Amino acid sequence: MRPRVFLEGAAPIPILDEYDFTNVQIGTVDNILTDNPDDRRFALWFSLDRRSATTLQKETIRNIGKRFHLVSGGQTIGVHPIEKAISNGVLPFVLSSAFKEENALILFQELSISLVHIKAEFAENKGWFISLFHEIVYLFFVWDLCYRLLNCLRIHSPVQTFLANPKPRLRKRL
Repeated sequence: MRPRVFLEGAAPIPILDEYDFTNVQIGTVDNILTDNPDDRRFALWFSLDRRSATTLQKETIRNIGKRFHLVSGGQTIGVHPIEKAISNGVLPFVLSSAFKEENALILFQELSISLVHIKAEFAENKGWFISLFHEIVYLFFVWDLCYRLLNCLRIHSPVQTFLANPKPRLRKRL
């Protein structure tokens, strides 16, 4: 289950995706559509990494009055009306009324597990990139060592030899 956030009325490109979330929490909020104080709706709070929190703050400032849609598996599962800028890096979504307690808890567990798997996948890819970086640094070190050794032995490449002793130019006689 890979959560994505889309802006209402914008291009179908996610503003935030599964790699931007660091944590998810579940809770309940008052249902403002009824007068019954016991009527509550479930909500999910997503914590974002620092870069994504900055993106969220910019998007909420630009789009006050619109809504974010939380989409997972091709279905809209939650909505967040943008009333003001979000600067704390936590994005809440009110789940639709179709999510009763059991369904909301199952959704929360699936999202939590999914975020753990995504973090592991990201760490694995990051580990690959770091090992590639170390390999490049090692190759540069070997190249530099060979260059210094050749310099010490005064063995020059053909290019270095040409630059050090260019061929004399022929002069025209008058």
